[in-house]
Amino acid sequence: LNRAISAEDLVFHEWMFKTVPAEKVPDNLNHYILTDSATGKDARSSYRVVVVVGLDASDCAYVRDVQFGLWAPKEYMGRVIEARDRYNPKSVLMEQVAWQDAFRAVGDLMCEQMGTRKLHVTAVQGRSLVSKFERIERLEPRLRANKLVFEERIKSLEADNKNVWKEMVKQFLDCRDEETSKGLRIDIPDAISDLETCDRDGIRYCKPNRVQRSQKELTAVQEMRKN
Repeated sequence: LNRAISAEDLVFHEWMFKTVPAEKVPDNLNHYILTDSATGKDARSSYRVVVVVGLDASDCAYVRDVQFGLWAPKEYMGRVIEARDRYNPKSVLMEQVAWQDAFRAVGDLMCEQMGTRKLHVTAVQGRSLVSKFERIERLEPRLRANKLVFEERIKSLEADNKNVWKEMVKQFLDCRDEETSKGLRIDIPDAISDLETCDRDGIRYCKPNRVQRSQKELTAVQEMRKN
């Protein structure tokens, strides 16, 4: 029998997911492309994911774009290249797995054919040392504190015949505990979880932009906190 789920059982809640209009997104952000390459045992049912996130001077993370699909490697890397060209990120984070070299080779060839620069890829190490649920759970304090917010346009995006916003929130809400999360599609929050992933020296891969805030940024943050 399926047990009824109470609010106390949930790690994430719908009220945690706040949006900001594009004009309120700060100008000076350190952008990163976060990915999930779906190379595990359940790769046939898992989504490949491309997420663009920007960090401001206070380490508030703005999710600018979310894409997912059951893509072949060429389409997947094409999405990464398009996001790179649009947002000019510091780096593309990809999990260090055996398939990573193959994806990078596909990406390099596509860049060469397009006459554009190669992708700057950072190999994310140690993801297998903790479970997918543990990685995603680390995002809860950010969401609760309004330090992880989403650009409003994401609510209007579609992917794999689904509304991107609804699918993303659903995947977060499905992350209730270690056991019930197994075998579920939680690829979008798993990609976003690399916001908190560190290298072997304990340094986060995604670093905030430590520059002086503009008046636009200060106003945006103040209004967001009021809400």
